[in-house]
This record gives sequence, structure tokens and C-alpha cells, in this order.
Amino acid sequence: MPTNSQKHSSRPVIDNRVRFTKMTQEKQAPVAVPEETRLELEDTRQQKRSERKQLQISLQKALDEVIAEDSINDGLAMLQNLLEDYKFTVLYDLIEEMKHWDTLTTIPEPKSFLFNAKLQPQLSRMLENSFRYRPYLECFIPRFDAVNEKICPDLNTPLHYAAEALNISFIEWLLAQPSIEVNARNKQRKTALFLLCEQYDACLNNPNFKKRALQVTKSPAKTDDIRECIRLLLYHGADFNMFSDRLKLPFELLMKNRSEDNKQFLKECTGIFQGAIAIGKTNELKQRVVGFYQERAVVIVTVELLELFLRFNEQDRFMAEFEVLNVNIGNVRCVIKLLLHTAVELNQERCVKKIVDHAGRKIFQIVNPLPGKRVRVCEPVNEPKTFELMYRLELKGLLKKACECGNVTTLGLLLGHITDKVLVNDDPILVITLNRAHELWKRDEERAKVLQCASLLAKDQKIFLTRTDNNGNTALHSALKFGFTDIALELLQQKYAFLGVRNKDNLTPLDYARYDFWKKYFDQCVTIDVRRSYFDRNEVRLNLNGFDPYIFKKRMVKKANQKDRSELNLWRIVEKASASNVTNKPEQSFVTEMDPVKIIAKSKDLQRLLVHPVVYTFIQVKWLRLTKWSYINLICTLITVFCFSWHSLDACDDGRSSIVPTVLTWIGAVYMIFREIIQLLFLRFNYLSTFENYLDIATITAMIVVLSNGCNSILSSLTVIAFAMQLTVLLGSLPFNSIATYMHMFKTVSLNFLLSFLLFIPLLASFTYSFYLSYNDQTTNSTAPEDDNPFNTFGTFSDAALKTLVMTTGEFEAAAVDFSGGKMLIFVLHSEPDKAVSDITAIRERSELISISKKVTILERYERGLREMPLAFIRRLYPSSFFENHSYVIVVRPNEMRKILVQSIEDQPADNRRDQRAPKGEWRVVPNIPGGFLVRGSQGLFVNFKFCKFPLFSTLDDHIMDEALRIVDQSIMVKEIQESSRAEIAASGRSLEADVKLEELRLEMEKMSRLLNKMTLQNAQTGNKIEKRKKKLTKGKKGKDVEEKFRKATTVAKAVGKFKKNKKNRNKKDL
Repeated sequence: MPTNSQKHSSRPVIDNRVRFTKMTQEKQAPVAVPEETRLELEDTRQQKRSERKQLQISLQKALDEVIAEDSINDGLAMLQNLLEDYKFTVLYDLIEEMKHWDTLTTIPEPKSFLFNAKLQPQLSRMLENSFRYRPYLECFIPRFDAVNEKICPDLNTPLHYAAEALNISFIEWLLAQPSIEVNARNKQRKTALFLLCEQYDACLNNPNFKKRALQVTKSPAKTDDIRECIRLLLYHGADFNMFSDRLKLPFELLMKNRSEDNKQFLKECTGIFQGAIAIGKTNELKQRVVGFYQERAVVIVTVELLELFLRFNEQDRFMAEFEVLNVNIGNVRCVIKLLLHTAVELNQERCVKKIVDHAGRKIFQIVNPLPGKRVRVCEPVNEPKTFELMYRLELKGLLKKACECGNVTTLGLLLGHITDKVLVNDDPILVITLNRAHELWKRDEERAKVLQCASLLAKDQKIFLTRTDNNGNTALHSALKFGFTDIALELLQQKYAFLGVRNKDNLTPLDYARYDFWKKYFDQCVTIDVRRSYFDRNEVRLNLNGFDPYIFKKRMVKKANQKDRSELNLWRIVEKASASNVTNKPEQSFVTEMDPVKIIAKSKDLQRLLVHPVVYTFIQVKWLRLTKWSYINLICTLITVFCFSWHSLDACDDGRSSIVPTVLTWIGAVYMIFREIIQLLFLRFNYLSTFENYLDIATITAMIVVLSNGCNSILSSLTVIAFAMQLTVLLGSLPFNSIATYMHMFKTVSLNFLLSFLLFIPLLASFTYSFYLSYNDQTTNSTAPEDDNPFNTFGTFSDAALKTLVMTTGEFEAAAVDFSGGKMLIFVLHSEPDKAVSDITAIRERSELISISKKVTILERYERGLREMPLAFIRRLYPSSFFENHSYVIVVRPNEMRKILVQSIEDQPADNRRDQRAPKGEWRVVPNIPGGFLVRGSQGLFVNFKFCKFPLFSTLDDHIMDEALRIVDQSIMVKEIQESSRAEIAASGRSLEADVKLEELRLEMEKMSRLLNKMTLQNAQTGNKIEKRKKKLTKGKKGKDVEEKFRKATTVAKAVGKFKKNKKNRNKKDL
């Protein structure tokens, strides 16, 4: 089995890294991985994790038994046999394989085999008693090349353990190893030499040290032993000029004792150590600076000495001495770790720039890029190529330190040199920066600097917005959660800013902001072509980037284990009032394109966004892709209704039915059964959540009963009525918004009427009793004329109840009713419920939102069901996700019947997929009827009936188009004001005046927004008036209205510009 020395030893870096890159590229999975393959891969990995865990437990128990053996000789024999066990080889192969699982997206820290195998505790136990277990250690350490093993949690090496124990013979054995690192540091940055100097200081100056040392070494602590250990380390290259956590240097600890014996020892140490020895001194300003023990000694400039200058904040001295240092391939890693990281951490901007200028070419050296190399499996094909840095492991964490210090200059300098995207995104740096800004909410100045760093990162194209922190929050989550709306808007302009990604609290970015923010964002998504004049509004572009889950939908699906499934399926009557239990939001294993829209539809605050041009157009285009199946379902259901009616009439006419309608009705029943099976496969458990599906099951059952038993007039009539209700639902699914609106309005009003009717039952019962009693009172009605129809006279109690119910609807003959004897008062009181029922029609104002919400729910369930559909041939029949075949920009042309255009993305050949960008196809209209061959291309066709024009392609509604044009006009005027103000600020050239003008610019923009909104509200009309105007106005009048609105907006913009010009002239006169 290869050892860790072979893995971490010095080697030709470039060749091995190129070889490793080729290996990972050969193993790289294709971009489009089927869902079944992902799940199988996850199952295989889970099995290997279990196998690794079992091997680790087995080897840990075996080592514990060896350490617990009383006899060292017997234990040594057991250890030698154990080290030759094949389990170590199997475990090593598993660990090496698992290391490469995430190498494409992360830069893993180099961990040793003992760390990954969790065998460091056993090694630590042997090192703590190195006098007893030295035979074990001399077998164990070479076997796993653990001579420089940093053992958690203090990261002490075996040399640190030996120095603390003063085990001179074991130190000699360790120093004899060829790969020993004498100056290795632990977690507190202490070397073995520093630990010995601490013990030497404590031994000479602290009486309690002897007692503690006696407990550790089992022998009286002797100063001579410590001196001997120090000599051994110095002879093997130990360095006095090394920094630890405290601003104390090792040689300072040796200088505390003033005895002659100690002076002789110091002289001996200076003779062994080559060069000047650094010590801490105090200058005239009472600041600690770096001095030297013997000023006449030659100062050898090393990386460790330069680190001392940085730690003691002697920046000028560092910059002068750094010029002398020769940065080469042998010390460049130390320069990065000890100098560059230290300068960035201490926020020493000048030193960072000096290091980058002097050694930047060596530090940011690029590995020879391979053609077609990609950063990660889920990276888009059209992403620019990245350049892997040779020292990416040493540079890791550098950007994070710059952001935490809030130094935007240093951050910009490093981002300009670091071209490795994997290195830049190894940490969720933007999320960390936003969290850091939130922690500094009491320190405004520091918080502003950190936010500047966050703003710079948000604009950088190398930052991946998909990276999350430990809570699953993306940068967009954190920005909205902490109220950094400006940064959130910048993030939303970048690629892959998906609005439906959920954190561990099952919340999306949409849950962290209110309607005003998202309205502003979607308004920014409505633009025109910037290459044209703003007066040319013939092409409005809608950006759907926020609905594209490209990265997230390709992530591996995490399967719940058996325990998780039982907990998810368990229904508890009494539960804790936690946020997850109260909100009752479903946890989803994958995302779809409709997830953000579904969240908008379910939110009371955000539901108004459904009629925004961007969201509305996206829903419409998605719905039109299913139009073919809506028409097929409607036609087949109509044929089934006709055949069933024919069969029922024929069977009830002469008791027998002919073969033709019977066979056709059976075919219709089979079709409906097949349709419900498909729905069941799509919806799964949600199938029984809608009333329509229960109605479909009842209809199919009734059809089979009628077909089997012959004529049944009542059941056949009820079945036809059920079919009629199905047809209303199917008509509402057609791509005509007015039909869907009226259908849902009728459904909502009917439901509300039934609910309201329940409130009137006590009143109806009392009125029934009143009418029956008053009209059948023999003492007062003995002389009243008798009506031929007893129904009008409330003759019986059942007639009185039925008549009262009919009168509730407003249908009764007043001439045939007797109002004498005070009965008029009862009729007046009975008319009040009728008025309440009439008021229910006010629901029409929300019918459009209701119909759109229903479409969103259906589309989301369809997409989720398509991902989980077990039958592959059914998946191929239905359209795939929209963004898999289309770009995220939709174009609407107002002057061409408001037609909607989408751009397809052509598939690439397999051999060119990595080397070329994905070619974009032509712009095409979206057909609104089956038979897309009639409307191919961007022109489209329409049928001219003289009195109306029927387009064969999808068009945007009038009121949605007007809203989009209003948004465009508003953005144009705001941009004009910004440009004019920037020109004035550039001409002024004074910072104070510039700040004042920027504030005026902000106020004027707010004023313009209020004016535009006020103008829109004044021109708005009620729903009924708008419908009447649509019927009366011609296309020419509509064009004039749009031009008139734009003319008004232009007039307002000119007035604002004139006002600003006059104000500028007045300011010049005042000056």
C-alpha cells in the first residue's frame, strides 16, 4: 500500500497536477445525467461509506487491544501482524476513491490516512507515553509515514510529544528520519523548539514546574536534558526566528536567567545557529519591535524573519527587506502561507501590494490549461474557461480574510490575480461577507467597508451564487434576510439567481422580502433593446433568469433513510409549535421551474405579482406548451359525452341499445380510465386532493354501471350533468384567459353562494313557518278567495318551504300573492337575504388571480410528476422543462399583435459539447392551437375575418402589455435623469457638491416614480368599463392611447430636465 510520504512528498508539481487533471477529466460525468443514474450512484456511495465505517471500527478495536496488552513483547508481535492485515489496504483504497468524489467543486485539505481512518487517537495514546510504547511507535510511524503527523485537536506532531516528554532517545530517532520537519508548528503556532524553551524558562524560574515535570517524565526534571534536546534540534535546523501566538520569541525565554551557566549555554546556542537571532525590543515610542541578540551578527533574510516584521507591524522594514528575498519555487509556498496570508489578515494593504508586485507571477502561476476542461459537472457549457492556479491549496482562504477585514482595495487586487473559479468559490465567500456585515450592525464604519466588499463580490462574474453556508443560505438568502436590498438587486442581475432555492429552514428568497422589493426587481426585468433609441418600443424583452433552476435541478437527490421516512409519514395529533410544524411547507428533494411561481401564488402579499408582465408571460408560455393535450382531452371528452348520451337515449327508448353507441361508449370509458391512471402517476398522493378527480371517478363508475345494467334514467342524467361540469373545467384550461377567468368566477360565486346559504337556513325556516302560518290561519283567511294553484297560497308546509326557497332567488309572481293582513312586512324582511346573495358577485375582481393560481398549481404538479414518472415513454410524450430548450429571455412585440417570441437553444453534438458554446436558435412564436407547423418562425399567421383578427400564435393581453410599456417608460425617464445628473456631477468636480447632487437625484427619481404611478392610477378604470372599451375601440384608437400616454410621460421628463437646468443656472449665479 502506498504511504502518505509518497502522496505528500516533494515531486514535480506541474506534471503531477496535469496528470491528476487528466485523470479527473476522464472520470468526469456528462452534463445530462439521468435521474436513475444519480440515485444508483448515491446508493453505491452509501454502501461504500458503510463498508469504510465497519473497517475503521474493526481496526480501531484491534489497535486498542494492542495498546492494552500488558506485555510489550506480545503486544509488539500483535502490532506487526495487524500492520500486515489486508484491511488497511482496502481501507486506503476506499479513502482515496472517496477523496475524488468532490474534487471538481472543492479544494480538499490534504488529510493523512490516519486522520481519515480515525486512528489518530490510538497514535496519540502511544505518544503520550513514548517511554513505554517506543517499540510500537518505531513500527507504527514508518508504516504510515506519520513522522510529521499533526494530531488533532492541538495539531501536535510526534516531535512535539517527544519534546514535552523530554524523551531524548526518541527525539534522536525522529530526527534521524529523512522526512522530518523540525520547524513544524502546532495549532498555537509553536514549534518543538519553542516548547523546549518554555520548559527551560519554567524549570529555571518556576518552582512548581519540577513537580509537573516529574509527573510527566516519571523522573526528576533536569535542566541538562532540556539543553540537550535544544542542541539536538538546533543541529538539525531548528529556527529561533519563528513566531508563535504570543509576541514572545524562543530566544527571549532562554535569556531570562542571568546566571553564568545560562550565559555559557546562550553562547553555545548562538554558535550552533547560523545568522542573527531575533528578539523583541521596545523602541522610543514604547512599541515592541524586532531586534537581534547580537547586532554584529549577519542578518539572514528568511521568510520566517519577514513574518516577524509583519507580526510586529514593522511594514516599512518588511518592504525594505522583502526586496532582498529571492522568491523561487522552493519557498513560494512559504511566502504565500506566512507572508501573504499574514499581511491580508492584519489588513496591511501596502505589504500585500508589495508582495503581489514583487512575487505575483510566481504566486499566481497558472497550470497549463487543457482544452475543454470544465470546472464542475453542473457548469453550463457556455461558461468561460477557468485557469487553475498551481498553488491553489496555499491560496485557499485568502479572499475570505480580505472580506472579513473589509479591505475592498486588497480584495479587488486579489480577485484580479486569482483566475481559478474553484479557488474563488471554495468558501461561500459572499455569504460569509454578508453574515459578517450583519454581525457589525453596531459598528457602522466597519460595516460599510464590509458591505463594499460584498458589493464588489456581487458584481464579479467569478462568484458562484449557488454556494451556501452551513444553514443552506445562498447569498441572496442572506442579503434579503439582513435587509441589504441593493446587494440583493445586484445579485438578481447575475446568472443562476434562482428564486426557488430553499435553505435548511425550507425558506426561499421570496419569503424574506415583501411585495415592493419584488415588484421593483421584476420591473427591472422588463427592458428594451439598448442598441436602439428608447422611442422605438417595438420589442419588449422579459428576463426570466430568476425562474431558471439550471444548477439546482442537477444536484444529487438525497434519499431519506428508513428512519427519516417513518418520521415523515408519522402523523402526530399533538405536536410542538415550531416554525416547521406550523408553516407546514413541504420539504422537496428537487426543484422545478414553477417553484418560485407557486410560492408567489400561495403568498397573500406576493399574489399580486401574478399579473406582472414577467410572471404572467412565463405562466402563459408554460401553459401553452400543454395546449395540445388540453384540446385532445376536450375533444375526447365531448365525443364520450355524445356517445354516452346516444347510448342512454337509445337504451331508455326501447330497452335495448344498438351496438355502435355501446362500443363507442365503452371506448370512451376506457379512455377516461387511462386518463385517470396517467393523472394518478403524475400527481401521486395529490390525486385525491381535488374535487374534480372525485367527480371523474364517480363519472366513470356511473358509466360502467349504466353500460352493464342498461337504462337508468336518473343515473344517466346525473352522469351527463357530471360530464357538463368536467367540460367547464376543460374549457377553462384552454389558452384563453377570459374563459378561465369567467369559469373560476362562476365556480367561486357558486361555492360562496352555497356557503352563504347555510347562514340563511334559520331565516328560511322561520320565514317558511311564518308564510305557512299566516296563509293557513282559518280565523283571518276564511273570506280570502281560493287560488286554483295551492302553491301560491302556501297550502302545505312542503309547498311553503319550496315557495320560500324560490322566492329567495327573486323569482315569484307578486300578482298571485296575497299581501293583506300585514303579510307585506314578512315579504320585505325576506327580501334582505336576496340582497346579500347579490353582493357575492364582487368576487369578480379577484377571479383573474384565482384562475392564474389554479394554472400555477397544475403546472407545478405536472413538472414534479414528470420528474417522478416511472414510465419513460410517457415522459417522452410530454414537453420537458422550458429552460432546457429555450433561453431565459422572452420578447413581446406590441405593434405585431402583441405576439410572444421565444428563442430555442439547439442541441450540440456529443463531440463538440465541451469545446464549443451552445448555439442559439431562431426566435419563434408560441402556437396557441395544436399544429405548430402553421406558425413556425418569428412572423406567425393570423386569420382575418374582417370584423376580427384571430391569431394562430400566443399574444399578450392588452392590460398586461400596457403595464409592460408603462414600466419601460418609467425606466427610460429614470435613466435620463441619472445620466444628466452624472454629467452635472462630473462637470462640478467637487466631492461635497457631488454628494448633494446625488441626494437631489435620489429625491427626483422618487418624485418621478410617484408622478408616473399617479398618472397610471388616474387613467385606470374599473373592470366593467375596460371590457366595454375593448369592444368599442379599434386598433387605431388603441395605438393613439398608447402614444398619448407616452407623450404625457415625455412631457413630464422634459419638464424635469428644464427644472434642473434652471436650478443649475441659479446655482451658478449664486456662486
